[in-house]
Amino acid sequence: MNKYVYWRLAIQSLKKNYRITLPFLGGSILVAAMLFSMKSLALTSAESVYRGSQRMGMILELGVPVFQLFGCLFFLYLNGVMTRNKRHENGLLSVLGLDQAHLLLILFYQYLIDFSLTVLIGIPMGMVAEKLVSQIALRFLDQPAVLGFRFQPGALLFTIEMVGMYYLLILAISAFSILKTSTIDLVHSKSEPQKPIKSRWLLTAIGLGCLGYGYYLALTTESEVYLMGWFLVAVVMVILGTYLLFLCGTSTLLNTLQQNKTYYYKPNHFISLSLMKYRLKTNAASLANIAILSCVILVALSTSVSMLCLMGQDLNQSYPSMAKIQLQMFSSNPSAVDSLASGIEQAMKDCLKANGVDAKNWAITIPVTGFRTDKNQFLWLMDEKQYEKRFGKPLNLREDELYVLEANGITSSTLVANDQAFQLVKAAPDSLDLKSYANLITSSPCLLGVVNSLDALGSEEFITLIQADFDSAQLEGNLDAVMNLERTLESDLNHRVRQVQGFSQVVPQTTIVSVTDRQNESERDRAMYSGLLFIGLYISLLFVLFVILIMYYKQISEGLEDRQRFQIMKTVGLEEKQVRKVINDQVLTMFFLPLSIAALHMVFAYPIISRMLNLIFSSSSDLIAIVMICTFLVFALIYVVIYKLTAKTYFKLTCIQ
Repeated sequence: MNKYVYWRLAIQSLKKNYRITLPFLGGSILVAAMLFSMKSLALTSAESVYRGSQRMGMILELGVPVFQLFGCLFFLYLNGVMTRNKRHENGLLSVLGLDQAHLLLILFYQYLIDFSLTVLIGIPMGMVAEKLVSQIALRFLDQPAVLGFRFQPGALLFTIEMVGMYYLLILAISAFSILKTSTIDLVHSKSEPQKPIKSRWLLTAIGLGCLGYGYYLALTTESEVYLMGWFLVAVVMVILGTYLLFLCGTSTLLNTLQQNKTYYYKPNHFISLSLMKYRLKTNAASLANIAILSCVILVALSTSVSMLCLMGQDLNQSYPSMAKIQLQMFSSNPSAVDSLASGIEQAMKDCLKANGVDAKNWAITIPVTGFRTDKNQFLWLMDEKQYEKRFGKPLNLREDELYVLEANGITSSTLVANDQAFQLVKAAPDSLDLKSYANLITSSPCLLGVVNSLDALGSEEFITLIQADFDSAQLEGNLDAVMNLERTLESDLNHRVRQVQGFSQVVPQTTIVSVTDRQNESERDRAMYSGLLFIGLYISLLFVLFVILIMYYKQISEGLEDRQRFQIMKTVGLEEKQVRKVINDQVLTMFFLPLSIAALHMVFAYPIISRMLNLIFSSSSDLIAIVMICTFLVFALIYVVIYKLTAKTYFKLTCIQ
């Protein structure tokens, strides 16, 4: 047979199945465009000279493999839909005399056409998308817009390679499907009778157990060390539970309702339950996919936006002025360091004044020492005498008591530090004394406590800090100026504090001087969290595309299957008004059930997400909740629009307006 015949058959098949092939091709093009734009943006950011761009490039580069994985899953899903819808067509071609080798050749030409169009259209779209996203990234970094395109050959080769691998993978899977299926099976694939749906109580119970356990972990996990690990376990449990409940739980519920004769033998219930059982059987996996993908979109977007909002909040707390200088002193004799505090502070003021820095908001911390607890948390401790001297109130603690600030939430009544057990005396979460002091020691949330005496703990090293905020016209966000000032102050301040009488004997180790600038810290953090936000946006966009195509293909497959059923219902005497009501009720149930499940998952995910963000920021739970609610409302609006658009296809196929 002439090879051009296979080309014509391949093109004819693509045209005939345009309802399936066009969304497949469109989805492939968008995945290629997003792959190119993400890789190109990562490479361009890494090569840029703007402050923070290298960090953003590094973060984006870490997100590329994640996007590759989800892109592969996306192609596998689209190919599965294509393969199922072409089985009958391949059977007819086999009856007409084409053997499996001919079918494979037609399949190869179809994928070759799709691959060529994907690359030829996807790459230019990716270039435009990369330019648009790069301008947004520059705005995030407070940098001026850059005109013109900067082409990245590495991104081009990467995209062609990845898309080529995706097409080779789905070609191999489709070829295997053709080779293992006989001609008779292909021809009769559309007329196979549906088997009775059985209740699966055991799998339903397992699904409920998995979902409940995942929710339990999300609500109760508090240990900061194990938080991420248990979060991943909770995610796996919730995903498994969601799939089991959609695949088995829904049929079990409908069978139970069907056994209730009083409820079942009513016109509306009889028709709805009978149709819903078989509809859920064929679409349960798709509905579970939509619910899980919707939840991932909501978590990714709300977390990314929350991190960007909380970054500014943390900067305002850490930098009330333009910059900050900190002197760290390590010693085994904290009382002696404390007695020299006034002399050290004066030496520091003289040093800053000599270098043109007018400092303010002085803060001298109490000597503290650190321990790892039995809960794998890091605990900073001071003794009761230092606390009373600093804050002017006694605590009257016993030797086995520990006064502790609930920085990250402590539910237990005991804590073990350095093999010594303590009974906890908990301070109020908003206790100003320990809370303000904890912010001086570290920018990240920590446990800070007071004990009767540190002698029993056997600590050999204590840290004392002197910190001050200042404004300086010579800095103005200039990284070189900050580094030069830090080197100058470090040398000068080390020399001056050594001149304080008795200092060298008390602090034998080298002191540490650090100067940090608000603007540079802001640009560094903004680059990192903007990179995470872009990764979240890319993955969310891919998943939204996933949801659109799943819903679209569901509408097509259901519309083709239901057209004959609804014609039979009208033939046996059911009024068109009743038929339309049955259709609307089922369509609404099928498409808004996943959104409701995603919303339920988000409610239970909120506590553990909030606690994870507390590990990075001094976060506000109210702000995180507001971001999550706004994200859900925006996504719900998009979901409704998608439903309206895809529902038109369904009603058109079923001839019901």
